[in-house]
Amino acid sequence: MLLVILAISCIPSVIISNRYQDAEYRQKTQWMTEGVMVMHLFSICFRPWRMKEVRCFGLYDYLKDIWRNKSLIYQKTRQELRGKYLGFNIFADILRIGVFIGALLIACHEIYKDPSVGLGVFMLVFSLSGQFQDVVTNISVKTMRFFEDITYMRDFFKLDDLEREPFEANAPVLDKLNITCENVTFAYPGSNRNAINGLSVDIKQGEKIAIVGENGSGKSTFVNMLLGFCEPQKGIITANSDDLQSRLTSVRRSISAVFQEFGHYDNTIRENICISNKERKASDTVLASLARKTGAYEFIETQPCGFDEMIGTFSAAGNNLSGGQWQKLALTRALYRDKAKMIILDEPTAALDPIAEASLYRDFAALTGDKTTILISHRLGITSVVDRILVFSEGRIVEDGSHAELMDKKGIYAAMYQAQAQWYQ
Repeated sequence: MLLVILAISCIPSVIISNRYQDAEYRQKTQWMTEGVMVMHLFSICFRPWRMKEVRCFGLYDYLKDIWRNKSLIYQKTRQELRGKYLGFNIFADILRIGVFIGALLIACHEIYKDPSVGLGVFMLVFSLSGQFQDVVTNISVKTMRFFEDITYMRDFFKLDDLEREPFEANAPVLDKLNITCENVTFAYPGSNRNAINGLSVDIKQGEKIAIVGENGSGKSTFVNMLLGFCEPQKGIITANSDDLQSRLTSVRRSISAVFQEFGHYDNTIRENICISNKERKASDTVLASLARKTGAYEFIETQPCGFDEMIGTFSAAGNNLSGGQWQKLALTRALYRDKAKMIILDEPTAALDPIAEASLYRDFAALTGDKTTILISHRLGITSVVDRILVFSEGRIVEDGSHAELMDKKGIYAAMYQAQAQWYQ
C-alpha cells in the first residue's frame, strides 16, 4: 500500500513536467520570429560600425529603444511561462515530500510498536531518505532554471555600458558645408599599406563630384573620413575651417548618404524612409513626391497598405523587397533628410536595372538639387553629369577635372571611360 501511495505522489510532477515541455515548445516556436528579431536588433546596436547609417543618422538610441521594447515583451512571455510551471512543480514536490514524511512517521510508529521489525523499517527509511534527497535536488534544479534568464538580462547592461560616439541631439545643421583635406594619411589597423596617402582636396558647397578609381584605391575610405568614421593619422580635415572631429555631430546632421551596405529595416515603408530625419513630419503627398523621384513609388503604390505596409524578412506576410527596390528606398531615405547640405551616394545604381539606372542619370540634377553631391561609382556613365571628377589611385587623387578636361588629358580616367564607352553609346 505504501508503494502505491509513493507512486501516486509522483504523478502530478510527471504530468506538470510533460505539460511544461509542451508549453515551452509552443512558446519557442510561436515566438521564434520575435526572438530572432531581438537578436537582429541587438547585433545592429552592438556592432554599429557595420551599419554606417546608424552612425551617420544617430540611430543608436532609437534602435536600442525598439530592441528594448521587443526584448522585454519576449522575456516577459518566457518568465511568465517558467514562473507558472515553477509554482506547479513546487506544489507537486511538496506533495511528494509530504508523502515521504508520512512514510517515515509510519515507520517510526511501527518500530516503536515492535522493535523486531527494525531492520525492515531501517531499509524503508534509507530508501525514503534517498528519494527525499532526490526531491530536494529536483526542486533546487528547477528553481535554478527559473533564474537562467538572468544571463539574458546582462545584455541590457552591456548595451548601456557600451562605449560609443556621442551624438548631440541638439547639434545644429550647418548653413553650408565646405570640407578641406590637407595632406591626410590613414592606414587601417594591422595594415602596412596606407589606404589614404598624403591626400589634399577642397570640396565646396554645391559641387557635384564623382569619385572613380580601381577597387582598393581609397574611394570609400575617403568618404568614411568625410563622415568622421576614420580619423587622419597625419594631416587634418576641416569643415568650414574647423576641425571636423570638433563638429562631428553637426557635420553628420548636415550630410545624407546611401552606402553600399545600406539598411534594411524590418518596419513599415514609411519608417524606412523617415528614419533618416525623425524630427521631420511629412505627409503622404510629400513622401510620394520623393518616392517618384527615385522610382520607389512604382512598388509602394502596389502595396496593400501603401506607406504603412510592413516589409522585411520579419514581416508577418514575409513581404521582403528585391535588391533594386531596397536601393530605391535607401535613395528616398537619403532625400528625406531635407536639411542636409551634402549627399553621398556610394554605388547608388549597383542593384538597379539598366532602365532605372538611366532614369537616375537623367534626373540626377533634380534628385540632388543644390546639395553638394559626392558620387562613387564604377559605372562611368554618370560622370558626364557632374561638375568635377576625382580619380583615385593608391590613396591619392591623381586626376581632378571635368569629364571633358580629363578626356582631353588622355590619362587614367580617359582609359577607364573608353573601356566602358560602348555601354553609353
